[in-house]
Amino acid sequence: MFCWSFTCLPDQVDVWLEKLDTLDPTRLVITRTPGRQRQTIAYYTASKREAAALQNAHSGIVAPVDQTWMTPSKPHPPIRIRDQFLIVENGATPPDPREIIIPAGMAFGTGDHPTTASCLRLLCDEARARGPVRSLLDVGTGSGVLAIAAKKLGAKVVAAFDYDAVAIRAARENARLNQVRGIRWAVDDLLQFTPDRVHAVVTANIFSELFLAAWPRLAPAVEPGGAFLLSGILRFQEVECREGFEKTGFTVERTVRLGKWVTLLARHNLHGKRLALA
Repeated sequence: MFCWSFTCLPDQVDVWLEKLDTLDPTRLVITRTPGRQRQTIAYYTASKREAAALQNAHSGIVAPVDQTWMTPSKPHPPIRIRDQFLIVENGATPPDPREIIIPAGMAFGTGDHPTTASCLRLLCDEARARGPVRSLLDVGTGSGVLAIAAKKLGAKVVAAFDYDAVAIRAARENARLNQVRGIRWAVDDLLQFTPDRVHAVVTANIFSELFLAAWPRLAPAVEPGGAFLLSGILRFQEVECREGFEKTGFTVERTVRLGKWVTLLARHNLHGKRLALA
């Protein structure tokens, strides 16, 4: 494994995230060091060639990675999601049904990031308000925590995919740790994705640029009356994402803002009509 990295000033981070919006967000890490003004943006790759291509395009440095970087130095405290779940790194054996075990590791989505936590809370609220989620599609699943939570909330059909094969392996292992079965995992490119069925809920914790580019492919995956949970967008990107929903027969029902991050719950309100598959 290799790492391409560079440093920049804090006010340049969002600009760089826009430039790097086509990269897999599960491999992108931003590090802030106390006492230092500049921040480090790093991207982890499976090959030196991939890292070198980024260096050629954007400068920076490339270095091999010691695999022990994946082991966290400090454990995360448990994260409570409503009164429904407790996200933990190490759980009981057999697993407590109220716990979701997500060891800290390479795949994004341990539950401590505001975007993941917001999606989990809105998913719990959706199940409480409308009954068990019948089916869910998790886009860019990362650690698989949203797919696992959906199964625990009673979903009969759960599908999840990610561009990164490492993330899918991690998600499968997390499902095994939680003794959750029946999730259909896949490695897929969101920009080439074609839904094969509609779902009551679709979740996507992705950058806004990727969402807007892929929305024509994602919208048909939501059944009439179904919900789309979008997270991973920044405050200044909220208006553009809202417009994307509204132009295709969706209404934003709930908005959660935590720091610079925004999570939206949009409802497909075409009253029985189904958007044509991309």
